[in-house]
Amino acid sequence: MLTLHLDPGLLAAPNFAQNSDEAELLIARIQEWSSRIAKNQITVTRSADSDDILSAANAYPAFVPIKDMLDLFSIQHVYAARDVSRMVNTIVDRSQIAIDVLGSEISALSICDLQPAVLEGLSPVDLLSGSQRAHATVAHLHGSPIFLSSATCHPRAFQVRVVAEGKLSTFVGGEKHEADVKIDRAIFPLDCLEGAVGTISADDLYRHAASARDVHLAVAVRAAEISGAKLASLPGFSIGSEFLRTAVDAQAGPGGGFAAVALECCARIVIDDPKNELSAFKTREGDHKSRTSDSSLGYRSHITKSKAALRLMLWKKGGKIEFANVGEKQELEIENGSADGTYTTDYEA
Repeated sequence: MLTLHLDPGLLAAPNFAQNSDEAELLIARIQEWSSRIAKNQITVTRSADSDDILSAANAYPAFVPIKDMLDLFSIQHVYAARDVSRMVNTIVDRSQIAIDVLGSEISALSICDLQPAVLEGLSPVDLLSGSQRAHATVAHLHGSPIFLSSATCHPRAFQVRVVAEGKLSTFVGGEKHEADVKIDRAIFPLDCLEGAVGTISADDLYRHAASARDVHLAVAVRAAEISGAKLASLPGFSIGSEFLRTAVDAQAGPGGGFAAVALECCARIVIDDPKNELSAFKTREGDHKSRTSDSSLGYRSHITKSKAALRLMLWKKGGKIEFANVGEKQELEIENGSADGTYTTDYEA
């Protein structure tokens, strides 16, 4: 799954912005993540004490401080305070506590050096400390597809080297434990989902996929990698409720030996450049298989042509695709799936 860890300073009112352009950029970042979390496209985490950090810094994003911030930067004609407040509330309400999702979090720092010095000279101290810890948490968890949404302005494809020492908190057996930790790694702050393309590979996303939502994003990123298209411009498609389970069973799921080729097969079908020919899925009577619930027509395509001879099954209707399941040639069937477990979305902001 793709996880976005929030710098508490991003939600602050006032924030770290030094001028109206920076204020607009940071609010646009809030708008982006509010939209993505509302569409259930990504997992957003924040520190367990982020509310305390914001309150201690006199920067908790209530309606009045947000309105005052917009007035301060003379951008009240660009963003309405009520809209910004709604976006912030969406993030606060639907984000998850980092240690619950990620398993660990940096709880304290004795040393933190960021290069370039993106936080240098910023205040108040409570907010600065929270931002440093957010950088260090993401750097420590570099092995997972996790990004930081920072509270400072930066160009696209920007990386920050984090050199830090401090305490790492983890929960083991329901109990909190702390251990000393040293960190020296680079991270890539992310200001929009589109920026993930080219920053993290689709293969990495698929390797960590644990749900139809995760598979959907991995396929979309692979399609964008192949075609050069924006995520927002990709044709619509869905991941069926049985796709991930059957892909794992056939070793075409995350970590499987056929994972890469299965991912590419799906991505190429999305952009109408299939790796192998699509053929009609036939009934025993030789008719084109149709799904009773919505009259979608069944199709199949090769994932591999030798050894296990894996096939990819999908439903099509009106130009829309639903990847149904993966199976071996000798046990070929197409899963109807359930509406509750099927994931579909569009990546328009």
